[in-house]
Amino acid sequence: MAANINMNPQIIILEDFEKLAEEAAVQFIKLARQSIECRGIFSVALAGGSTPRNCYKLLAGEAFQRKISWKYVHLFWGDERNVPYNHSDSNYQMVREELLDKITIPSKNIHPFPTDLNPEEAAESYENELCRYFNLQLGQFPGFDLILLGMGTDGHTASLFPNTMALKEKKRLAIANYVEVLNAYRLTLTVPLINNSRTVIFLVSGDSKAEILNQVLNQSGDSVLYPCQLIKPESRRLIFLIDKPAAKAIS
Repeated sequence: MAANINMNPQIIILEDFEKLAEEAAVQFIKLARQSIECRGIFSVALAGGSTPRNCYKLLAGEAFQRKISWKYVHLFWGDERNVPYNHSDSNYQMVREELLDKITIPSKNIHPFPTDLNPEEAAESYENELCRYFNLQLGQFPGFDLILLGMGTDGHTASLFPNTMALKEKKRLAIANYVEVLNAYRLTLTVPLINNSRTVIFLVSGDSKAEILNQVLNQSGDSVLYPCQLIKPESRRLIFLIDKPAAKAIS
């Protein structure tokens, strides 16, 4: 199976959407245990959208949640809509409903984007929160143990959309990204931050993602056509968890 040599991902194809969610939960638990054993803490940035929702449901279920010491887990978000926490479009709200309300985790371990501020202030505040938590010096990027990502049919990931200013950001940790096709601001972690994480896992499901996924994985050379192709964790792990409908076009 050919893949972009610059990305060098591990590709795992699952039978269906349910098996994908189960594998994502298994990977989450494995990495949590390893990180807690090695560093005493597990820092993860969560993805929004429909694909990871079932993963969070499984993690909150009795069979999975007991396998994690949640008091050592710190949850951040890879991106967020500029809406209140209780809004139906909020990534935080989705995670709260599927996971946070069903597990025992200290409130201080939950780090959502502060969407009660205007977009620029919210991004700056989140950047300050990341600097405090990771004890960063000027110019440093945090090293998340895990970042979960999805992939849009336009090749976007997190809220890194095609033809937006966030794709050019080299220094910031979080940014308010204006997305013209949505006529809205999105809050998002930046490419260099994501690429500094220990493990990045893409969750890709559904036949609507098949063609874009094939292009992403099989594009040769150094050119970048889609934002998700900018995700290349150096000397780290990049994993694609894909269900069969999304994988059907992969050559």
